[in-house]
Amino acid sequence: MRNATLVIGLPGIGNVGKIVTDFVVEQLHAKEVGKFYSDIPPMVFPTKDSVEFPTLRLYHATHKRNNFIFITGDYQPREAKCFDFCTEVINIFKKVKGKEIIVLGGASLPNIDSNPSVYAIASKNSLIEKYRKVEPNLRSAHGNLGPIVGVAGVLLGLAKNKNINATAFLTETTDKQYFNAKSVKKALSLINKLTGIQIDNKKFNLRIRSIEAEISAIQNFIKPIESVKETEEEHDSSIGYIG
Repeated sequence: MRNATLVIGLPGIGNVGKIVTDFVVEQLHAKEVGKFYSDIPPMVFPTKDSVEFPTLRLYHATHKRNNFIFITGDYQPREAKCFDFCTEVINIFKKVKGKEIIVLGGASLPNIDSNPSVYAIASKNSLIEKYRKVEPNLRSAHGNLGPIVGVAGVLLGLAKNKNINATAFLTETTDKQYFNAKSVKKALSLINKLTGIQIDNKKFNLRIRSIEAEISAIQNFIKPIESVKETEEEHDSSIGYIG
């Protein structure tokens, strides 16, 4: 894992990072090499064998003689846990003498263009100029976005303090739905350019359709329940107070 590029994609705005990183891990047949557990949020997920706490997983893959480490999972650490997690990530990165850190995420904006913009923020300004040679339309988060919260922000801050090359790429998306197809396609195209991995877009399109079908099925299941609830509320509101 020496000289590895670390790619992180966690659940967040528009789930851009998680969807893309999960797919890349799958396509590269990356090997799971570690886990992070948390008791926050206080819950467990049902599994085939029993239950499991929310988990973040660490994967390793070699592609075209280049080492990659991926981190993805069920949740994104918050507040104090976020600092603990990011500190541990930095320690792992230093231990394997990592090359650079790439964080994939979303930027929630009112309107999404047909070709979503990507905003970058880095531990060193020179990194943004470097990546603009690969993606000329890359926009700076400075002056365009507000505070960068969560792992993307904290990890960059710690990386700057340790003189580590780290960049977050935040693709224009929305927080009003689970994901936006245009946004995740843009993010996959970007990671292909940045790393040279070249994941098959046709396969990714099939994955997107599968996710859309699952969401549609859930919505169709929920609609009748919401309709019954609304009817009950209307009935209750029609009953006045009798003294």
